[in-house]
Amino acid sequence: MTMLTALNDLDSFPRDLTLNRLASPCDAKLELRKLSAVVIEMQAAAASVRPPDPAETEALISRCKAQGFRLDGFRPRDVKLLAWDSEMLMSAAFRFHLSAFVREGTVRPHLIVLSKVYFGGWGRHEQPEIFEQMLRILAHSQNGYTPTLGLYKANANEIFSGTAHTFLGRLVVRERKPILSILSAWDIGPTTPLTSAVIESYIDNALADLSLGRETVLDELIPNLQIPAVTTRSLQRAVAAMILSSLADKNETAKKRIEAFVLDDSRLGDPRLPHNIPRWVGVDPAAERKFRTWRATKDLVFFFKTVMRDGTDPHGRKDFWLRYVDKVVDSVVALCPTDLQRLRQSLSQERVHHCKILENQQVSCFMMRFKGSTDDILVAEFSNVGRARIFVYRKFIENVGDINKSEFRLKELKTDEGLVVSFVHTPLWKSKVRSTLAQFGIRER
Repeated sequence: MTMLTALNDLDSFPRDLTLNRLASPCDAKLELRKLSAVVIEMQAAAASVRPPDPAETEALISRCKAQGFRLDGFRPRDVKLLAWDSEMLMSAAFRFHLSAFVREGTVRPHLIVLSKVYFGGWGRHEQPEIFEQMLRILAHSQNGYTPTLGLYKANANEIFSGTAHTFLGRLVVRERKPILSILSAWDIGPTTPLTSAVIESYIDNALADLSLGRETVLDELIPNLQIPAVTTRSLQRAVAAMILSSLADKNETAKKRIEAFVLDDSRLGDPRLPHNIPRWVGVDPAAERKFRTWRATKDLVFFFKTVMRDGTDPHGRKDFWLRYVDKVVDSVVALCPTDLQRLRQSLSQERVHHCKILENQQVSCFMMRFKGSTDDILVAEFSNVGRARIFVYRKFIENVGDINKSEFRLKELKTDEGLVVSFVHTPLWKSKVRSTLAQFGIRER
């Protein structure tokens, strides 16, 4: 819409209103809305970025570099053209000479162009104070208008400074909006060093809220952790804090949200799977142990409540192993073809770590690996009434393979190779198994 169109509409509006028998007093906000919109468009257009002629700029750049970035002999217009080039602005020598023109008021480079270069190298610029002073001068003296320029003008001392990340981090917490939507209003890209620093500052604030038990912090924290600029260190620190939080202990809904995020995030995933182990390097070991316990508990409960067809556990196997589940470092539910087909949907919904038993003898198995003081051991409990088995894990690997194989044969799980003990679930089975585990330094909690 043009200014003339808006003015014509404004001129006709009062006359049109008087033709209505129910004419009411004019509302200035209603009458002037089109005119206001046009004015905003014109202001934005006046402040928009219009790159200069590349050929002319290249010639000036070559000349400037030839004289060591000094600006002697350059007209103010030439200096302003030079200030459009990102490579030139990244030079501390050029910025030093440019800032003298800005302080004198003889050159006023485009603030948006300079700010993009500043944010893109935030925290890494040589002599950043000179750059920041120049940006603050330009922000206070700029005449054009856009919402972004308005923010710069009102907050120049905060946004063009070494503490910009703290300022923006507090802003994110205060406004309860996604980080990228906040930074977009300031024309700060999603992959800049400043964005990473803002995320770090925001995480500090969010984790402080988490430590106080505020559940809603997860609504903001989890989406923000998925931003590409989140560093590995920041992600690992935040995830460890969430897993170890009292909120995860007291609130099952919060725990499930944290668990789902970790499992779905390609930078972490289930730490029990071999290809994910390197991704957990750097995570607080206590958090990793706790997360493994969560997953082992899920697998164990699923096996004894869902895989067992009648859903009963007359020998108390589930409750017994739950007392040891915090010592489990790896677990898997191995399903016969019948159970695999029957439980396919539940396996997906519950995110159970599972594999396949090739023979269809209607027997499935739950395997747990424990880290012992001398040797790791593997426990195999079966879905039918029969003998459970405890193996020395290194011998199990030699004869059968890793616990995370995709397929097993039932006879492999019932082998005597590497066997420590096999036991039936008689009334004294718990005492026998408890004694065997204690020999390896594994004791119930």
